[in-house]
Amino acid sequence: MGSILDDNGVTIKYTNSAGLTKTHTADYVLVTVSIGVLQNEDIKFTPPLPNVTKEAIDNDYKMGKYLNIYADFNGIFWDTAVEHFAYIQSESGKLGSAIININSNNLRGDDANSKPYILQFVVVGDEADRVAELTSTELKNEISALVKKMWASATVPNNIYTKLFNTTNFYGSIATPTLSFNPASRVKVCSPLKNRVFFAGEVCSDKYSISAIAAYQSGLTSAGNINAASKGAVFPEYQMESTTFRGCTTKSAINYSPVAEVDDGSCIYFQMKGSDNNDETESTTEAFAKMLISFVSVFILFSIIFYVFYFTTHHFRKHEY
Repeated sequence: MGSILDDNGVTIKYTNSAGLTKTHTADYVLVTVSIGVLQNEDIKFTPPLPNVTKEAIDNDYKMGKYLNIYADFNGIFWDTAVEHFAYIQSESGKLGSAIININSNNLRGDDANSKPYILQFVVVGDEADRVAELTSTELKNEISALVKKMWASATVPNNIYTKLFNTTNFYGSIATPTLSFNPASRVKVCSPLKNRVFFAGEVCSDKYSISAIAAYQSGLTSAGNINAASKGAVFPEYQMESTTFRGCTTKSAINYSPVAEVDDGSCIYFQMKGSDNNDETESTTEAFAKMLISFVSVFILFSIIFYVFYFTTHHFRKHEY
């Protein structure tokens, strides 16, 4: 799939399931594919995405595996007052899961004890990969074994509902931040291109953390921005000069900022009085060394005073008779 962008609009080319190449043109495009699709470059942008955008896509996010499994039962054998359960397996290769009670009082209210009777099982990471390879029968058997370990009166589930992701084009369920993530990451990834290509998804929300509601909210925002752009509004691309996070980048400073990308000259260090009574700015190491020397000097001075006092007192008591 490819996207060609110019001042006149956007041209999208793709190959359908029948192997035929199709072309569509539009004034604006809203891109809602996952970070995983962008990381694997399944969409070829012409011109290419800006380097700063590509670096944020590749380095600041990672696609995580998150698998939901729904099982319905003939009746309730769990406490409807509890909304979440958890089961942790000590043995590798056995289903461990966070369990959400869909029939909880909080979620169903007065209908908590009415059909359907459903538990939602959530598995993530490597365990999600393993479960995705199971057949429906194998998955049903594992869930049956799990609930029987948790509740003695548990019954076998009637049906299992899930959407397994063991497909060739699946890169993960949801984007999660990496250690290189910073507040500028969202802006770098989600800023529009030439006021024509807009982005939406769980990483693009300016109100919510990475979640389904974040994706929904960012979609509404971007749709509104496209509508505004069609009426003449201009949404600028990411600009290093205007949106870069500035601050103190010197680690030895008191106010060092780990998210700052450009030093703005605001660094503050330990300050000590110089011999000329003017403030002399020094590095943290130098300031600490001088403080240590001062402390040791004071300690020695008090030790001498104490020794003299003790010696004098002891001497007079020794000769008072």
